[in-house]
Amino acid sequence: MKLIEIEDIIVGQIWENKNDNSLSFVEGLKDELAFTLLYIQIFDKSDNKLKLNTNIDVFNFRKDNILIGMDNITHKLENNKLVEIPREEFEVDDIYLQHWEEWVDTDSRSGIIHDERELILNRIDEDNLIFNNCLDITEIVILDKETVREKSGIYKIGIYGITHEFVNDKLIKE
Repeated sequence: MKLIEIEDIIVGQIWENKNDNSLSFVEGLKDELAFTLLYIQIFDKSDNKLKLNTNIDVFNFRKDNILIGMDNITHKLENNKLVEIPREEFEVDDIYLQHWEEWVDTDSRSGIIHDERELILNRIDEDNLIFNNCLDITEIVILDKETVREKSGIYKIGIYGITHEFVNDKLIKE
């Protein structure tokens, strides 16, 4: 199994535009003859206010946006604003990437929080955020959250089931 970024676009997702200061809420999808049309609401990231209701084809939308959340899990619509729902620093299913120089054999590992107390870190392919298979238990590190808070170089990259998912190795596109 490998952990990959979710590519499918579904109603309720929140996407961040890489080129401007906006967030998009996917309101609907409609299949046309040659493409899928997205109905989206675009919000200004600085004040969370609705800027535009529009539609766009999936191909053009996907190349400029990254998935960051889901309606009623990470964000909610409130008075024509897209508001982020407050989250704890560490929550179950959060995915983290770290760069700690003290691990000489590798300069990058990733982790998924599996309960309220611990963070499991595992080797990662940094280019595409895919877990490598770990058959050797020495490749897995379990850290308590206090240790993580004291270290630098660790940051959240997503939420399992919202921005990332596990897939069978044979389904990975090369």
